[in-house]
Amino acid sequence: MRIGYLFGIIIVLFSCKEAPIVVPPPPAEEVVEVDSAPPIIKWISPRFDAVVKEIITIECQVIDTGGVVLVELFVDSLLSGINSNSTSDTTFEFSWQTTNFSDGAEPKLYIHASDNEGNDTVSQTIRVIVDNNHSYPNPFDLYSIDSVFTDSIFSGYNLKWELSTDLYFEQADLYFAQYILQPSDNPLMTNSSEIFSTSDKAITIFEDGITVSEGILYYRIKVEDIFGKQTPGNVISTTMDDMPSKWNVTDVNYTRNWVTINWMAWDSASFPDYKFHKLLSSATRDGIY
Repeated sequence: MRIGYLFGIIIVLFSCKEAPIVVPPPPAEEVVEVDSAPPIIKWISPRFDAVVKEIITIECQVIDTGGVVLVELFVDSLLSGINSNSTSDTTFEFSWQTTNFSDGAEPKLYIHASDNEGNDTVSQTIRVIVDNNHSYPNPFDLYSIDSVFTDSIFSGYNLKWELSTDLYFEQADLYFAQYILQPSDNPLMTNSSEIFSTSDKAITIFEDGITVSEGILYYRIKVEDIFGKQTPGNVISTTMDDMPSKWNVTDVNYTRNWVTINWMAWDSASFPDYKFHKLLSSATRDGIY
């Protein structure tokens, strides 16, 4: 009996094992992801082989998870030196002048971009075709004409025109050549003459000294660039009845058999004495229409 009891105690003692000691794993090392991907550049405009003139807007999209720090325009593999403007978080644009290239030139453009980690890349190269042969400065408008009296005696007309906001001139004042003020005795300005011109773009007023009123007179301003190209503005008159607002031709489309001409018209309700309109043509830009 005692022997059985002793064996029972021995079995119980050998069955009691020490609890295992759990050793915690070493702390995991922090993994730092390194941004090694360069920005992605997508052209928006112009398209490949687009015909460009004067000053154009070059637009591209640059995407990068780490942030874009530099976007540059290269022309014919040379850095243009033109600063980019950010129009959104991913969209960038440049204003590029084409007047330094001859007509028919085919400059090649690409974009270089880099991110905060120093990753950089270049875009696909596109080619454009320069054609400034048919480009002209935008017109300037006369906006007021007032009679001038000296000691209650009529002494002429004071004319004012708007200061240019033309991007072509604002970004490159060297392209502006002169204003030319012309009077005529008919609204089509067919026998107009020059009474005033200036190469100072800031001058926007002139007094036409007339001692005797010779009926209704009509005036307009022409603007000329350094290439000798001129664009006439609107026509105003000395009559009490306002001249009709001008309508501008917006585009001309050609096919083999016909020509379609579109123009921007104003609401005839704003001009109660509207009568009709007609389309005129000429063999030359400054010819008789």
